[in-house]
Amino acid sequence: INPQELVNLLNHSGAGLIDLRPGESFHKAHILGAQNIPESEFAKRLTALSKFKTKPLILVCRSGIEAPKLSALLKKEGF
Repeated sequence: INPQELVNLLNHSGAGLIDLRPGESFHKAHILGAQNIPESEFAKRLTALSKFKTKPLILVCRSGIEAPKLSALLKKEGF
């Protein structure tokens, strides 16, 4: 999605924003309002994301590989 779509989803749709990068990278810089759930912890923390089953959930990663992979996991889990 582009930056404007991101802003619209966050401001008007109650979207969640999950940053999948390691904590060190997240703490150096991140999008305001993002929650850090590193890829290595993602599967264990799915229950914490259950409030987003009926809302958009945006995944951000460093390479473009992790987000699509974990998006497929979310779909499998009913998100």
